[in-house]
Amino acid sequence: IHYKEQRRLTPRERRFRDEVNRILKQVNRFDDDAVRDVVDLLTTARDQIIARLGSLTAGEFQFNNMTQILSELNVATESFRTRYSALLGEKIEEVIDLGREFVDRPIIVANIGIGAQPVITQELLEVGVQLSADLVKDVTDEMRKKINTAVRLGLLGEKSPQEIINELSKDKQFRRGIFKSVKDRAEIVTRTEVNRALNLSTQKRIEQWSQQVPEMKKYWLHTRDDRVRPTHARVGTRTNPTLGGTPILAKQSYSVGGFRAMGPHSPTLPAKEVANCRCVNVPFFREN
Repeated sequence: IHYKEQRRLTPRERRFRDEVNRILKQVNRFDDDAVRDVVDLLTTARDQIIARLGSLTAGEFQFNNMTQILSELNVATESFRTRYSALLGEKIEEVIDLGREFVDRPIIVANIGIGAQPVITQELLEVGVQLSADLVKDVTDEMRKKINTAVRLGLLGEKSPQEIINELSKDKQFRRGIFKSVKDRAEIVTRTEVNRALNLSTQKRIEQWSQQVPEMKKYWLHTRDDRVRPTHARVGTRTNPTLGGTPILAKQSYSVGGFRAMGPHSPTLPAKEVANCRCVNVPFFREN
């Protein structure tokens, strides 16, 4: 990030900006890494389910064995739920710390503020973990329902296990089949909840520091590609100094598609402005 400036940056401003840029690289990788880890878990579950179906003989794959077959397949589904919930909880805890560091480190490196700020409350972590657990359950329930339906219809239609396997996952990259929709949903949940925790943590920290450093401001950083929401691109253009925008005060709200929000993933925004959002609330500092 290089700001469009009317004057040269002071040494403290430059150190602040450079440290923001350094941490921003970690921020930009974090949700992609989390999604990749979740897809790895889903791949393991899919392979276990396919392996079990593939091991069934024609004599075993009968309607009167349906309850036993579904119960065995559900073991892999439930294992995925447990591991996914634990992983997402860990990622949320890590990214809350990253959000704190995103504000603390530039201030410390630039020697702007002194003293330690309060620890970000457990409430943010607890709410994030509970919400993510509920969403993981929704993903897993959808996965179980789709698998059970495919197996039941396959048994009724006298399909072979291989035909059902083809319906569940027609390739290794999740491009087609029932597991594709599960993977897409898991990716949305993971990216949304990780970025929600990051931005809420960052906003909380910006507000805390602004009590000591009144020059603290923030801006909305949007991803500049064809997937970004037009409403997010507009608020990013208005506030991002890289694009000639004007950062706003720490406790000032953004206007996003007719809604007021303290940052990306704000609880005041509707789902249409939050799901799968990759925008970041970025700290900004200029000396008076």
